Amino acid sequence: MMFRLTLCLAALTLAPSCGLDEDIPAIEREVLYSNLTRRWYAAIGIRRAASLEPEQDRPYLFRELLPPGGVMREPFDERVPDAGGCPDRVDLHLYLYERRNREVPIGLDFGEEIDPTPVISAEMLDVSACELLLPKTFEVRLRVTDEDRSTEGAEVTIAEDTPAQRRQAFADARLPALVPIPLLARAEPLMGMVVSAEFPTYREGIAGIGVLLRTRVSVIEKNERCCLDGPELVDEITECCFSDPIDWTQTERDGRFYFHRPRGTYLLEVFGDGYRFRPVATAVESPIQNVLFVAERTE
Repeated sequence: MMFRLTLCLAALTLAPSCGLDEDIPAIEREVLYSNLTRRWYAAIGIRRAASLEPEQDRPYLFRELLPPGGVMREPFDERVPDAGGCPDRVDLHLYLYERRNREVPIGLDFGEEIDPTPVISAEMLDVSACELLLPKTFEVRLRVTDEDRSTEGAEVTIAEDTPAQRRQAFADARLPALVPIPLLARAEPLMGMVVSAEFPTYREGIAGIGVLLRTRVSVIEKNERCCLDGPELVDEITECCFSDPIDWTQTERDGRFYFHRPRGTYLLEVFGDGYRFRPVATAVESPIQNVLFVAERTE
């Protein structure tokens, strides 16, 4: 299991490449969180490093709870509003939680109620932030066997290249309890359509096509090269890079389908008897409203 935190420190004009040119003034810098675990929900707190102001005892600022596959991007000025701009260093607290009904697929668990006791807690102090000239990815890697659904005895480590002065992680709730737990991140639309590729129904929607939704997971869990090399077959894609289905639906009379999930990286996969699809599956980052699948009959 892995939770990934990326500090994307970039001038606004270079945001797509997340790079920084010393000749370009830094207009806006941002922080990016990606929850690449299969079943854990993440609460991330951040503050201006206490070492920068020893006389201050600033609280950690927490945002929404990130579900599996969830992604959050925010400018540093909004994420740490009392830091006076982008701080040179920050302190981070991370808590990972499980759903109470973890044996139920996420899409069938209305409300996704969270057990208030975290299964993982981690602390990173004096993490280099805006004093860096290049973006950094900070990882908390969690080793838990597939058979063992708990974290009892799990090895929890924080990547050695994390630019933090101190770091510690625990397979329990050893850090101060987080009360209240943040609310689940707001659901956003994830919508698309399945249309016919044949005359006389060309581009008309097709009803009753099944659509599966999967979340992005850490490629380190499985075959890293398989995912990074760009597998072409849908079974290779799902085996390498994505979770088991967390939700499913069928297309409506006009061929449209709808999901509502927090912002994140997901795989949409379509299926139906008597049809061949192009593509069979596609990875998207929500919110998105124009995912298109084309279908033609195999008979």
